[in-house]
Amino acid sequence: MNFLASTFESWQSEWFQLVFQTILLLGAKHIIFRVDAEDLERLEAKVDKLTTQLDREQAG
Repeated sequence: MNFLASTFESWQSEWFQLVFQTILLLGAKHIIFRVDAEDLERLEAKVDKLTTQLDREQAG
């Protein structure tokens, strides 16, 4: 019976670590991709500005 109790405690600890790591990684993923999206929006705005400027120069 002692063996089963020790095994169960070990499994509990392993599952706790797995769940904690999963939550931590999902949180990091959310932060990283949010930053990537902001950078992409900034780049798109710059490209749009350059495109508009080139269009004006070609028309003028």
